[in-house]
Amino acid sequence: MLVSRSTAEALPTRFVRLDPGKRSIWRTEYLGPPPSARGATLDHGTGDFVVPAADSPQSFRIEQEAGIVVPPHFHFVNQFQVVVAGSASIGRNDATPITVHYAGAHTGYGPVTAGPQGVTYFTLRAQSDGTGAQYLPAARARMQKVPKRYILADPCPVLDSSALASLANAVTITMIDEADGIGAWVVRVPSGASGTGPDPAKGGGQSVFVARGSMHYQGQELDLHSCLYLSPDEAPLTFIAGARGLELVFCQYPTRAE
Repeated sequence: MLVSRSTAEALPTRFVRLDPGKRSIWRTEYLGPPPSARGATLDHGTGDFVVPAADSPQSFRIEQEAGIVVPPHFHFVNQFQVVVAGSASIGRNDATPITVHYAGAHTGYGPVTAGPQGVTYFTLRAQSDGTGAQYLPAARARMQKVPKRYILADPCPVLDSSALASLANAVTITMIDEADGIGAWVVRVPSGASGTGPDPAKGGGQSVFVARGSMHYQGQELDLHSCLYLSPDEAPLTFIAGARGLELVFCQYPTRAE
């Protein structure tokens, strides 16, 4: 299974919610069903969890206005969050572009507090979840007693546009590389050059998005923040960087139980 969606295709889904202080949180839905009802608030999740199919990817972008606090919470599925603009704190840790954060199913994290310029981040999942965040401590009874997993990688600072376009060769930066398949990589490719991503067979599927520049893929130009998903049985992603170079973020889920 390999699916993709450009930002141009996703933008019609962009909508805004307001926090209690009338500040804005924008959401743009790229892959999969909506992660929560549009009327959901920042104090409770929605609905009971239904176990989704193994490959039912979900990718969406959040733009959070300065000072907004998303309270501590958990989700029913494994997920990555990747900060791509602005800044935030996740719990006691600062997060700047590009910061990759992994939280396993039923693992609490947060609060997520937007910095003075706000914050933009992606939430990426191999299994979709439409129930929304389960806020703590109110939802603690819904949190299953399973092994918890939390990883916050050191940031990989972004290149400016001129440095990215003038790269001499493709570069892969490893941010996370765990024995159970959890991984995250930033792949930088100079203008017009080809590249190949990590092998999805080594994990439980990969979510990918364009962090800078653009890419040519299967006759299509995928613009800034375009998203893809590869199931574990797919070949490694191959691509060609656009005119301004390309920076891709690969997030790989843990190996599935046989």
